[in-house]
Amino acid sequence: MRDAIALAALGATMMACSPNVPTPPAYAEVQQIYSTSCSVGRSCHGANGRFPVLLDGMSHAATVGVNSMQIAMPMVTAGSVERSYLWHKINGTMSSLAECRAAGADCGTRMPMVGGGELSATQLDTIRRWILAGAPNR
Repeated sequence: MRDAIALAALGATMMACSPNVPTPPAYAEVQQIYSTSCSVGRSCHGANGRFPVLLDGMSHAATVGVNSMQIAMPMVTAGSVERSYLWHKINGTMSSLAECRAAGADCGTRMPMVGGGELSATQLDTIRRWILAGAPNR
């Protein structure tokens, strides 16, 4: 029995240290996407914008655990892409949300609207993995 427990512990340790388990992206990677794709410094998500400020040093506090301006759902819910409005906005799935359909809520269009069009699959995956890892500010 002791050998089985030791073997199970060894297996768990090996899985935790496995090179196949991707490291969550650093927040700097997410910020880089914001900075190059989200009209940071322009009218949309800059300091004078009418939407959440995505400037370096301000974006985490403006999005994680903060309700969107359009519906009662956080922009980013740490650990859940399904409950992260940002995720739906960058994927174009916001109209599938009950909160957007209720009371005729206008959830706008897919983001980003300017700055080169839709995010790449790599950029989307970076944001997805960051949210699922708990949206750390590191």
